[in-house]
Amino acid sequence: MSGKRLATVLSVFIIVILAGSSLNSGSAQAAPNYVEGTDPASVLFNPLQVHKISLQMSNSDYNSLRYPTVSWDNEGEWRPTQMVFTIGSKAYGPYKVGVHLKGAWGSWRDITGKAAFKIKMDAFVENQTFFGVRRMTLNNMVQDPSYIHEVLAYQLFRAVGVPASRTGYADVSLNGINYGLHLNVETLNPEMLKRWKISSSQMVKGAVPTFPDFWPGSETSFAIESGNKSSYSALTALIAANQFDGPAWWAQINQVADLEEMTLEWATELYTGHWDGYVLNKNNYFVNFDDQGKATILPWGTDQTWNGSYGYFNSAGLMLSKCLGSEECRELYLQSLSKVAKTAKNLNLSEMAKNVSAAISPAMNDDTSGYAAPRSISDD
Repeated sequence: MSGKRLATVLSVFIIVILAGSSLNSGSAQAAPNYVEGTDPASVLFNPLQVHKISLQMSNSDYNSLRYPTVSWDNEGEWRPTQMVFTIGSKAYGPYKVGVHLKGAWGSWRDITGKAAFKIKMDAFVENQTFFGVRRMTLNNMVQDPSYIHEVLAYQLFRAVGVPASRTGYADVSLNGINYGLHLNVETLNPEMLKRWKISSSQMVKGAVPTFPDFWPGSETSFAIESGNKSSYSALTALIAANQFDGPAWWAQINQVADLEEMTLEWATELYTGHWDGYVLNKNNYFVNFDDQGKATILPWGTDQTWNGSYGYFNSAGLMLSKCLGSEECRELYLQSLSKVAKTAKNLNLSEMAKNVSAAISPAMNDDTSGYAAPRSISDD
C-alpha cells in the first residue's frame, strides 16, 4: 500500500479509535494486576499499592535542602540518610543511602514545599541495592492533579514496546515531616534496560535548560547519564546521519538508530499529548546507545499528558521532521500510530485509571502538601 493510501486509511482509523478508545469506560476487571516482570524489583512498582518510605538525615543536611543553597540545577552533594522502606506490614532497613532533591523548572520544590527526591542506594555503601535497585526516583506530582498521568502514559509506552519506566506509589517522610504521596518511577539506567534485553554503552539526556536536538555541535548540550563519560562519538554519528534528507537520510539513519522503536516512541508521545517531551519541546528524553552504537529514544517526565491532542504530523524535533520527509519512514510512522491507537484501546486505560485512582485515594486525601501547595521561590 502506498504511503498516501495508508495515510488516508489510517486517518479514518485513528479518528474512530480516538473517538472511543483510550480513556473511555470499559468493563471492570475482577482483580486487576498491573505488576510487570518477575525480577525482585517488580514488587516496588505496583500502582495499586502505596508503600511507605521514611528518611532521616542530620539537621544540618536537612536545613541545607533549602533554596538557594540547592536549586533545580544545583542538586549539591548526596546527603547521607537512613532509609526505611515499608511494603505492606513489612519494614526493610534502615539502609544508609544518599538523597538529593529532584525536579526542574516547573516541578522543583525545596523542603519548604512538597519536595521530590532521588535516592542512591550505593552512595555510601558499595554495591548496596534494594530489591536489585540502585537508584529511586520519587516524583512529587505537583503538576498532575490526577496523580495518575505518568502511570497511564508509561503503561502505554511499555505496551507498544518502548522501554519505559514502571511505576508505583509511596508516602514519603523526611525527618518526621510528611511530604505526602509520591510516584516511585523506575529510574532509567542500564540496569533498567537489562530487563528489556537492551545493552547500554552510553546513555545521554536531553532536557532543560538547553533543549538539545540533533544538530552539529550540540553534543555537549546533552548530559551523559551513564556509560562512556569521555566521548560523544556515538551521539556525533547520530547527529551526522540527521544532516541528510529523504532517501539519503533513511539510508544513513538506519545504520545508527532503531527507527521502529523511535517511531513508536514519537507516536506515543503525541497520542498521550506529551507536549513536554522530545517531539514537541526537545525536553524530557533519553537516548541510549547499545553496544553496537545504535540509538533508541526513551521517554521521561510524562506528568502533563492526557490533556488533549497536539496533532500527529508536526514536530519541533528534528528527527521526526526528517522522518516525515522520508517516504519509507513516514509509512513506518503511520504504522506506529496505528499500533499505538490499537494498543491503547486494548489496554482499557480508563478502567486502569479508575482502579489506580481508587487504590491511591486515601493517600491522596491525606496528602496536605499536594497539587495546590505553594511554589518555592525557584519557580517564580
